[in-house]
Amino acid sequence: MFDAPRGTAGYGKVAIDAGAVALPIPVGTPPPGAVLLISRGANAYWRDDGTDPTVVDGFPLIADNTFFYVGDLSKFKVIGDAGSTLHCSFYY
Repeated sequence: MFDAPRGTAGYGKVAIDAGAVALPIPVGTPPPGAVLLISRGANAYWRDDGTDPTVVDGFPLIADNTFFYVGDLSKFKVIGDAGSTLHCSFYY
């Protein structure tokens, strides 16, 4: 939950499959501190401690469901089942 009004910081998408990837964070000041995510096509798994997630050791992001995350986006990594695309809407 936000403690104050926030603005849109950008959009990005990334193909996710067998290897863990970081979010495509838009460059700006201040850096975004929140993201709305949806994994299209297949499930994804994430961690926010800088460690690469796996399908066994990661929090699930079920395909075609949205997930709102607030935190340090530079430490957020995601991995997906084959054929998934992660769509990201970033917020300040």
